[in-house]
Amino acid sequence: MRADQAERIWAWEEYGELEVGDARRRDRVVAMASRLAGSASGHVSKAFEDRAERQGAYDLLEGGRVSAEALIEAAGAATVQRSHGEEVVYVAIDGTSINIVDRNHSTDLGVVGTYSDKARGLQVITALSVSTEGKPQGISAQKWWVRPVKRKKRSRSKYQPVAKRESRFMVETIQDVAERYAGSGTKPWAIVDRAGDATVVLDELFRRGMLFTVRASWNRRILRSGRLGKVRDWLRTTKVRLRNELAVAEGYNRSARLAKLDVRVGRVELDVSHDWQARRENPTVNVVWVLEPRTPPGQTQLNWMLYTNAPVETDEQIQAVIKSYATRWRIEDFHKTWKSGYCGVEDTKLRSAEASKTWATLLATVATRIERLKHMARTEPENPASAELTTTEVQALKLLKQRQKSRVEVIPDGMPSIAMAVRWLADLGGYSGNSNAGPPGAITIGRGLAKLAIAVEILEAIRAAGKLR
Repeated sequence: MRADQAERIWAWEEYGELEVGDARRRDRVVAMASRLAGSASGHVSKAFEDRAERQGAYDLLEGGRVSAEALIEAAGAATVQRSHGEEVVYVAIDGTSINIVDRNHSTDLGVVGTYSDKARGLQVITALSVSTEGKPQGISAQKWWVRPVKRKKRSRSKYQPVAKRESRFMVETIQDVAERYAGSGTKPWAIVDRAGDATVVLDELFRRGMLFTVRASWNRRILRSGRLGKVRDWLRTTKVRLRNELAVAEGYNRSARLAKLDVRVGRVELDVSHDWQARRENPTVNVVWVLEPRTPPGQTQLNWMLYTNAPVETDEQIQAVIKSYATRWRIEDFHKTWKSGYCGVEDTKLRSAEASKTWATLLATVATRIERLKHMARTEPENPASAELTTTEVQALKLLKQRQKSRVEVIPDGMPSIAMAVRWLADLGGYSGNSNAGPPGAITIGRGLAKLAIAVEILEAIRAAGKLR
């Protein structure tokens, strides 16, 4: 491995421990990931322009030689390693669907969306590990499945055991996260959106002894002093514990703003024992209700009912719970970069579910690298570019920037900051830099990385020929 080839270094970190029974298959995966890190695309043919590389990729994917599960086993271990030395890491867990065009319904893909839409694709739940400072560390777990193409007839009884429900994939993801971090010295703090207050999910979080913050979907029944009530109705009768401010990131149909929040806190016993077929005991949880009483016109009100087992005795502890849930936005950014952004995973033309899962998993790890670069440029701007880029990459980037810099721009002689390097990458990728454009995003950074990869390859070829020191 050449020490100055950043994408290959990253690919080895991610997949060097891949166990697939043959070192050649591992090396093929590392080579594919290395290429995708600098030139991602949902189309295999666009990602690998070299004929031999392209054929090798198709052979590996369509031959079923490496499973998505094996990739996640290796990537998950690398993610845990990146968290080394940290006491706590947030793990945002969320599901989505990968919509893949299959007009003739000639593949073994399953239904996505409603049965009436007749769209095809895959379902997936991803656990994205994020440092307490908000830096994406990588994917710590991922579960794929295919929904049946025909609706199953439901029995008259509404109760189904966990093994027959899709919620089992959330449960299995939690299990994988807990097992991967066991013995690492780092505690995973699970962050789950509204699907997470399903009783089977709460059961698993308690069983595993994991820290968690789960957003409630329903106004659940609670028991207080032996009397039934509803959690939201009771909290309305309590006093506002603290007033807080939260920086809301820009998102889909959401403008960036500083939200002013009223926060109420309580401890309740959730009434789930009436589910007699499951024979459950009532869990006791802390509840933090975060409400934005006044919202700017056109913006959706923040209204979070959060269940947690983290302590909420002090203002600092309450703010830590709020911060943990706010970190969940990182997985929204990841989904955007992975699906509709730079990686374009939904553009794949692969014709089997297994091949599509393996390809999508490779692209998912690339998306986390893009997100990490983006985050570092915004939150650690003064750090040197060498924190994520190699000497050769920085050298190539400076040469490319020299060609398109304005008259007033100065290219420093030494190592640029990570913020400057990412801005140059975005410029290469078509970033306008207008005052209303916002900071560089994943798409322009990704395009810049693709151009940089070509320049690095040329520099390395010249150096190998002995014409450059």
